[in-house]
Amino acid sequence: MSKIIVEIFKSGELAVYPAHGVGMIMGVETREVSGLHKSFYIIKILDTEATIMVPTDTASTVGLRKIVKKSMVPKIYDILKDRTEVALDRHGTGDTGSTRTRLKAVA
Repeated sequence: MSKIIVEIFKSGELAVYPAHGVGMIMGVETREVSGLHKSFYIIKILDTEATIMVPTDTASTVGLRKIVKKSMVPKIYDILKDRTEVALDRHGTGDTGSTRTRLKAVA
């Protein structure tokens, strides 16, 4: 059975990969892994110039995401500011569940 791969990112786009930072999508390559053909985003991390491969079928699961628009930055700062106030109000319990949900909604 053939699986259709939907590419979310195009070559030349910037994306954020957790723990590595911002990278440029260099393209998509297919590699054989354990006898299966899998598609990978090839990403060059801007800060370190490292090249990483992220499976296209799990890209969103591992946190690969598009960069937010500049116009969204103030709203994100407001959400993060609210998180700090919540943490202080709850005496350091660090309940960030609703903050994470709101940040995902912004992106």
